[in-house]
Amino acid sequence: MIFLLAELPNGIAPPVHMFDWRYNQEVRNWILLPILLIAMYWLYRYFKNRQKEIQKRKPRTPVQPAEVLKERIEIIQKNYSSNFQYRDGLHELSALMRNHFESKTGIEIEEMTAEEIKSRIKDKKVSSFFSNLSELQFGKQNPMKSEFDEVFTEAKVASGLENIPKPKVKEKSNEIVRPGN
Repeated sequence: MIFLLAELPNGIAPPVHMFDWRYNQEVRNWILLPILLIAMYWLYRYFKNRQKEIQKRKPRTPVQPAEVLKERIEIIQKNYSSNFQYRDGLHELSALMRNHFESKTGIEIEEMTAEEIKSRIKDKKVSSFFSNLSELQFGKQNPMKSEFDEVFTEAKVASGLENIPKPKVKEKSNEIVRPGN
């Protein structure tokens, strides 16, 4: 059996709204808009505090004394220069210098490329050092001895170690010191 739906005598009327349309605008303006603003402010604060927590979680290494840094650079240069493993030495130098500048500036540059370091650090010596270092590290050909030594000199200049004098050893004299003189 097929029942045919009969048409209503007055037709289908549009839905009847419970509230006047102007009331809906007032609800939106006075109730929903402040709730939306509060939610947006809360999200802003949440993500801002989350970034601060991430920065706090990563322990910052203290800045090494200049003499220690210079000594470590020279040890790396000596070890890898004698074995003709220039590229490995450059990788170790890169890790050392990235760690040094990260602790010095507070900018996390461990995972950055040379171009990103250039854009973040405004010091020309540091940016040119990292660009030259990355060219030698990841170049098609192995670096030569002169290029290897030149990069280590640039590392000392970029980190400000160029003008640091070596500690002077006090010479002992053979003079006899008598009390009361």
